[in-house]
Amino acid sequence: MLVILLCSLGLAISGCAGSDTRTEDSESSAYDPLESFNRKMYRLNTSVDKFTLKPLAKGYKRFVPSPVRRGFANIFANLTTPRSAVNNFLQGKPKRGFNELGRFLFNSTLGIGGIFDVATAGGMERYDEDFSQTFAVWGVPEGPYLVLPILGPHSMLDAVGVPFDYYSDVNTYLTSGVKDRLYLFRLVDARARLLAAENLLEKSTDPYIALREAYVQNREFEIYDGEPPDADVRAAVNAAGARHLRLLLLDLRRRAARGPGFPRGRVIRGLFRGLRLGPATAGDRLRSFSQWREYSAEARCNEPRSRPAARVTATRAAAQARPSPRH
Repeated sequence: MLVILLCSLGLAISGCAGSDTRTEDSESSAYDPLESFNRKMYRLNTSVDKFTLKPLAKGYKRFVPSPVRRGFANIFANLTTPRSAVNNFLQGKPKRGFNELGRFLFNSTLGIGGIFDVATAGGMERYDEDFSQTFAVWGVPEGPYLVLPILGPHSMLDAVGVPFDYYSDVNTYLTSGVKDRLYLFRLVDARARLLAAENLLEKSTDPYIALREAYVQNREFEIYDGEPPDADVRAAVNAAGARHLRLLLLDLRRRAARGPGFPRGRVIRGLFRGLRLGPATAGDRLRSFSQWREYSAEARCNEPRSRPAARVTATRAAAQARPSPRH
């Protein structure tokens, strides 16, 4: 459900798409190979939205005063702050992680359950992060663009991150009655903020491409903390990540076939050996990939065989160094 909010953020910057956002087929196919399926899901979501969320959003915006709507938006943002703190820590940003924990503490107490954003008023900036951003910082490729039924625009990586985001949301652990009402209000509130952006879609030559470009650009902006790299550097990063993951999957399959006696803990530690957790700059990620390639080459070696061979070599060397007995 939280992805609806991400869609609103994507549409908020869709002005950069302009009145004609159609791109060349060669460019769009680079990250939208499922365009035929995605367009069908886009039409389905648009039809469902027309008779469900959109009328509710219009009534919500018309009859609920702006200060009340702002209070609801603050509550929803506050409930996701612990998740943001965890992901900042996982990305190697402890300062931002502690900042998010402080925001949650102040807004939950002085802000009366998050109704008032006293943390921002006190100068504590919000650093919103989710698990798909963390996976991207770790070097997992974004994958193709994907439109899910009801949930809307994603990348393949974002779709994988949805269950992680759901179970790290405080709202998930509230009582069922309160939880369901808050989810409904969150959806309606997010949809109400999308109403102003609909004009941009309607003016575009192809609303599907306008939404896709806005979403992809916004996700890149978030993953790279506002400093996305050039297109050629981004392509090199994604290609290196895809090659690394293929090597790891093949290696793990080969290792798993050896039976339950193989120490898998060594494999898991190896997966993260080359990671440099930190801000997702292009240089950091490319350096991580170079380290990962070194690990991949090492992982392809037969560890259970190489270690006994090393012990045999050491034993022979010790035997040669031992003085021969006198007769």
